[in-house]
Amino acid sequence: MIDNKPKRKRISPDQFCLLTELFQQTDTPSHELRERLAKKLEMTNREVQVWFQNRRAKVNRARLQEQEHVKKVKFNYWSSSSSSASSSSLSSCSSSPSLLPHDLVFHPDVTPIDILATAAAYVQQWDEQERKKLELQQQQQQPKRKSWRPWL
Repeated sequence: MIDNKPKRKRISPDQFCLLTELFQQTDTPSHELRERLAKKLEMTNREVQVWFQNRRAKVNRARLQEQEHVKKVKFNYWSSSSSSASSSSLSSCSSSPSLLPHDLVFHPDVTPIDILATAAAYVQQWDEQERKKLELQQQQQQPKRKSWRPWL
């Protein structure tokens, strides 16, 4: 079986530069603009049209990949070890945990129980930080008594 299809045509670097420049101005050129560009580049209107179509698809694919990357941000499960490490320097720590619930982005496969577990861990860490903050304030408010026993 003999295939009578013409070989795939590659564009030159000069053609690529001109097409890219125009794409930066408009991603959907009019028929008239495509005709002028095709004559200038020694291409057919259809070849120019297909190049723009493929370039738009490439841009959309890159945009979707970026959105998927953002969605795949893993959410934080706070544990007693991480909360004690983060609250060991309470003076530099703010009154809220480092990642607030509205800052979390969940992967679409996350189940409701995972979200509940994350929320429970967040509340637990918040309570622990508030308790430590209160203890620290109470310690600072208690006046130091001078002892008549120097060894104490």
